[in-house]
Amino acid sequence: MNWLMPPSSSANRDSAASSTLKIAYVVLAASSSFAVFAWQLVQWTARRRATDLADQVKNMVKDGVMVDCSSPKVRASIISRSTQRASKWMTFQSLHRATPLPTQVGGMSFSGRRDPILALSPDYALKPCQGGGRGLREIAFYEAVKLADRNLDNDDPRSILALWLDIFKRHEGEETWEVPLLDIVSWRRLKREIELLRRLSVFIPRYYGVIAQPTLKNQEPVALPPFLSNSSHLLLQDVTANFSKPCVLDLKMGQRSYEPDAPLDKIDKEIGKYAQQVLFGFRIIGMRVYDSHAGFHTYNKTFGRSLKSEEQVMTALKGFFQRREGEKEKGNNRQVSSNILRKRVIRSLIYLLKSIKIWFEENTMLGFYASSLLIVYEGDSTSRSDVVDVKMIDFGHVRRQRSGDSGYLYGLKMLIGMLNTILDDEKGGSEGNNS
Repeated sequence: MNWLMPPSSSANRDSAASSTLKIAYVVLAASSSFAVFAWQLVQWTARRRATDLADQVKNMVKDGVMVDCSSPKVRASIISRSTQRASKWMTFQSLHRATPLPTQVGGMSFSGRRDPILALSPDYALKPCQGGGRGLREIAFYEAVKLADRNLDNDDPRSILALWLDIFKRHEGEETWEVPLLDIVSWRRLKREIELLRRLSVFIPRYYGVIAQPTLKNQEPVALPPFLSNSSHLLLQDVTANFSKPCVLDLKMGQRSYEPDAPLDKIDKEIGKYAQQVLFGFRIIGMRVYDSHAGFHTYNKTFGRSLKSEEQVMTALKGFFQRREGEKEKGNNRQVSSNILRKRVIRSLIYLLKSIKIWFEENTMLGFYASSLLIVYEGDSTSRSDVVDVKMIDFGHVRRQRSGDSGYLYGLKMLIGMLNTILDDEKGGSEGNNS
């Protein structure tokens, strides 16, 4: 009759435990299946993201313009980023206080007219943004250098400029063994470009953004030219601000001042400006020399184009580095003047130029067309100063090219060679008198 008796409490507990264990097995099996599925999904997502990033990187390092400004969103992003950057510097400043920069020696055109570079206290130079897309390209270049030279953890990843840097900040260490070899090469080229831009930052004026340009939201289209307003200016460092009597030389660098894909009429026009540029690797755009007796002497691009031989170019360079001094002739009161070559200034300049030359020797990424070197030294003989500075300027035609820029490098070598020859020819001169 035991079978008619209710089961004991111990039997109930065993049965419940068995049921619980079965349920646990089912749940565990289901969880394991879900975990495997979730892991596979994560792997697929990671592979998809890595592939997308690799495609973006591959497109970014193609030969051609550094940043493709054909997209309205990209244009809006560049303008928004640059205007926001300038806003913190212009909080207590006004464009109406700006005056023409007296040390400007090179000219530029904007929308068919001449606009001077402006000066603003304490040490700002306001360069009018160029038209025809060149202005956006120059802003994009400065933004790229700025981003390469800072930590991007807090930057907006939607920015096309921040993206190619953010890849290495946020996805460094991500397995890329599945990415094709071509894509890995592209990633390495991108990283190399960032390193080059970071090192280049010491050779260009400090950049503070763009002013007098309406701010745009990223989704707001900038479909038609001009992409920049006629009143917009690049806010840059005035390289001449810390000099009492700045002597300034503007050199257009490279063996050609037109891009490889330039139309034939553009090529003919640029060659017609100065056919000797392919021989010397540079041309004089403007020059401003201080004379303690007569003040400043200014020479424009017409003067530079008139220099047809190497001897004429060297004579012009020598004249830039000469200081005129006067003294009374013995036996009478007649004033006699003599030109003293600023040898220490030239030596200091050669040292700086060699640093830039090293960068170009290692550059296998970028080409600089219609870009200039701005050379400044102290012309005030009473200051007893041989300070000299040199900066690369004008970046409206920077582009990626795997060969680097042999034309610019050639121009640097020619310039350094000419300066050394000028020093060699003056070896018999006095080393004193601030020479």
